[in-house]
Amino acid sequence: MSGLAAVIKAAFALKKGVIPPNLNYEVTNPKIPIKEWHLHVPTVLTQWPENKPLRASVNNFGYGGTNAHIILELAPAPIPKPPTNGNGNGNYADPNRSRVYILSAKDSTAAKQMANRFAAHLRESITGRDLPISLDDLAYTLSERRSAFHWMTAVRASNLEELCERLESPVTKALHSTRRPRLGFVFNGQGAQWYAMGRELIDAYPVFGSKISEADRILKEYGATWSLYGMRGHFIM
Repeated sequence: MSGLAAVIKAAFALKKGVIPPNLNYEVTNPKIPIKEWHLHVPTVLTQWPENKPLRASVNNFGYGGTNAHIILELAPAPIPKPPTNGNGNGNYADPNRSRVYILSAKDSTAAKQMANRFAAHLRESITGRDLPISLDDLAYTLSERRSAFHWMTAVRASNLEELCERLESPVTKALHSTRRPRLGFVFNGQGAQWYAMGRELIDAYPVFGSKISEADRILKEYGATWSLYGMRGHFIM
């Protein structure tokens, strides 16, 4: 948790362009040549130097010996979306950029019918809309905002005309997923710092205890033969 807190703190420092002060700093360790190493411990809120990149380093050292180090940098400014070509079909200036569009159905016949109907709907939309269709939004919605069934059709296209042609093509066929997905849960086995440190939270925070009970019930519904509670009702964390 200390490492996560440091990442959040560094992210906000980069976002705001300021360096937060060190709350508990009093005296520098005499064994650290802070001046020779050109180091400085901020004791007040400090503006980020204008001639320095917005980049921060975060270290974290775990109780079990794990050491982690990451470097954070301010994300680049978003690139404005290129203008449309004016014909209202959602084609952007770069004709070489393609996207993957996904349709799914419960059987192969329904998948093909869906592809043909979707292509017909797109053709009507191209001629009947004043505003262009966002290809990025269309690809995202089809992939992430629709139910996924076993029969899936994936088509790559760089514009709506190409998408319609490939959806209507007799070569385009839906594929059936034959593998059943498996779920895996990984636990570190010893708690964050010491064994069973989470037991006290059940009595101290009723919300925590109720969520553990809910998670235990859900895991059993998935077939778990073990429980989040140990022997005689003791919490295993």
